[in-house]
Amino acid sequence: MTRFTDPRKNLDVKSVIEAVREAITEEMRRDTKVLYGEEWESEAAYSSPPKVLGKSLGERIIDAPLAEASIMGIALGAAFRGMRPIPEVHSQISYGPP
Repeated sequence: MTRFTDPRKNLDVKSVIEAVREAITEEMRRDTKVLYGEEWESEAAYSSPPKVLGKSLGERIIDAPLAEASIMGIALGAAFRGMRPIPEVHSQISYGPP
């Protein structure tokens, strides 16, 4: 009889936000073609990578304008030039009356 160990016992428990922050940080350190763009003075959900990496990878962290179309346009242009952009777009959806 084959015995299997439970792989979940050795896993770190993280929130989705922590996992995304860790993945962005890891990719930026691993691949010099990765760019990260957001309005990073905000308290956004994933805004930790710029604050953590700002000094060492500052030239690849773009302080994008607060305009979703501009952020996506910059990311699209960078991708056409062979970069690997990670655009962060914040949305504020209202599900109730204005």
